[in-house]
Amino acid sequence: NQAVSDNRAKVINVSLGWCEADANADGTLAAEEQIFTTAVAQGQTFSVSSGDEGAYECNNRGYPDGTTYSVSWPASSPHVIAVGGTTLFTGKGGAYASETVWNEGLDQNGKLWASTGGLSAYLPAPAWQRSLAVEPAPTNRAVPDIAFDGAQSTGALVQVSGDIMQVGGTSLSSPLFAGFWARLQSAHDNRLGFPASSIYASAGTTPSLVHDVTAGNNGYNGNGYVAGSGWDYPTGWGSFDMARLAAYIERHPFAR
Repeated sequence: NQAVSDNRAKVINVSLGWCEADANADGTLAAEEQIFTTAVAQGQTFSVSSGDEGAYECNNRGYPDGTTYSVSWPASSPHVIAVGGTTLFTGKGGAYASETVWNEGLDQNGKLWASTGGLSAYLPAPAWQRSLAVEPAPTNRAVPDIAFDGAQSTGALVQVSGDIMQVGGTSLSSPLFAGFWARLQSAHDNRLGFPASSIYASAGTTPSLVHDVTAGNNGYNGNGYVAGSGWDYPTGWGSFDMARLAAYIERHPFAR
């Protein structure tokens, strides 16, 4: 709320989330949706982690529950960019090779670690999602929009109390996008607005802008959502090729 009231930052990362049903029950969802709506009107972009619980955000944060699926708030707001997680594979010299859905399976406590994606139980699908060719068709807000590296095995190296640790999760995926988007904002004198509709329009018509993730799922034991060609529930459109997106924005009215 402070970031929106100040209206100075164009990009705000949110690497947190919790069960959408709980957020709705105590009024958090309604209150924060007003904040995000104002942010979009001001041209601000919130980049939000989609969650690390696969299809099971609301079942004790990631414990498989068959085909009872749920998503995370505030990623399910239609006024944020929800960022899912992938596992990144690289080739010689660190060159990009491919990505799959981030899904590490169950930990020793039985919790699933995977890219959260699915359908909101409370918020309608925005206009830019209503024509998605995916099953089930999104009558409500679908999550995520895009995805970037979130696997522990391929994540970021950070220093904690003098020790180097490798970390992942969508708490990494989201700031990766926030950093990319901030650089594009700087290149355009901070004139770019909230990019959701442009993301969907450009990725849908120019698939070379994204690394389409077509392998993996975000569930367990045959359940959950499966990745496929084009937009899908585990990874959205996939990860942007940011160099190609930068060139595309130079030639097209993107996020204006």
